[in-house]
Amino acid sequence: MNNRGNIVGLAFFIVVLLSLIIVAPIILKVGTEALGKTSDALSVIDTTNVSSGNVDYVKGQFTGTFDWIVMFLVLINILLLLVTSFLIDVHPAFLVIYLLGAFFLVVTLPYTAAVAEKMYDMCAFSGIGAGCTENGVIQYIPMTNFLLNNFGVVIVGVFFLTGIIMYAKLKYSSNAGTSGGGY
Repeated sequence: MNNRGNIVGLAFFIVVLLSLIIVAPIILKVGTEALGKTSDALSVIDTTNVSSGNVDYVKGQFTGTFDWIVMFLVLINILLLLVTSFLIDVHPAFLVIYLLGAFFLVVTLPYTAAVAEKMYDMCAFSGIGAGCTENGVIQYIPMTNFLLNNFGVVIVGVFFLTGIIMYAKLKYSSNAGTSGGGY
């Protein structure tokens, strides 16, 4: 059985998730500036034009949706780790997939967090600091910012939970035949 596609897919997913956390402020900065300038230009052309209001609506939807996309990917990653931990007694390939996914997450976590923290603290993205005249885009992604600030705790919690699941599954499956169901 060839399981390399599953491992590559999981690794790709983790890389996409971590890079999206880093790229989120850049995409939001470019998007909000472009939409803001478009809205301002449309409001100058004609004050009765509803296009400016529509562009502001799109800007609001864009900034609100982006945070949910990052959190959705984080949730999918956590669910993948939980599913592989539940299926660990079915086939050894799930153990390999789980360990590789956890390894990639733990190895890339410090680098991603360091880069993201530097970017999130920059005046251009945070809007906070001495001499900063720009509006920050970090305010549009509060869940991602929370995740970045507490990523270690979240990952330890997920690993703790999946460790309990794997221990219980392996303990149950190893004693199922000898002690009447493993209880």
